[in-house]
Amino acid sequence: MPCSLVGHEDQVMSVDFHPKSPNLLCSCDSNDIIRIWNLKDSSCLGFHKGGNTQVRFQPRQGNLLAAATGNTINLLNVETGVIQHCFKGHEKEIRSMCWDVCGEYLVSTSKDSTRIWSLVTGGKCIHELHIGGVDFTSCTFHPGYTQVVAIGSYQNIYMWNPTMGSKTWTFPAHQGIVSAMSNAPDTNLMASVSHDQWIKLWR
Repeated sequence: MPCSLVGHEDQVMSVDFHPKSPNLLCSCDSNDIIRIWNLKDSSCLGFHKGGNTQVRFQPRQGNLLAAATGNTINLLNVETGVIQHCFKGHEKEIRSMCWDVCGEYLVSTSKDSTRIWSLVTGGKCIHELHIGGVDFTSCTFHPGYTQVVAIGSYQNIYMWNPTMGSKTWTFPAHQGIVSAMSNAPDTNLMASVSHDQWIKLWR
């Protein structure tokens, strides 16, 4: 039987499972409300303000939750809901974000730029990429090369190693917008999906 979680009063935009507690789930809606759910009894454990585009638990421990709202990323303490860091720098609305496998770095993409944020340096933006005439749409860390970021756009995927500056490698990938990407560290696979109706796997 499906489990229904009722409580949001606006369009639900994103959802994510907790990495250590399989019965915990978070979601956010277009009214900037984040909710934490207990799947055992379908109850809402609490809600916070600060996310309307995407929510992503920090890998491994899951103590922090990254929540994108407009051109800002809020990093919340999962237990208290207190915002511990606020990442600002994007000029346009954030479209996608992804943690590295260790939960120390976060990559985010907006139409105008891709940025890498570091918890090691207190939440500072340590790398930034712009490509003239290119609208970014999605991003993920490469599962096998942890310093490399894959960035989706219209038809293409750009591979970016920020230690080499702004140099990127372009791979024709789809016939439409690359709307979302994901990685699987255990298999070194990346997946991309597009408005062209295709799902593609990359190694």
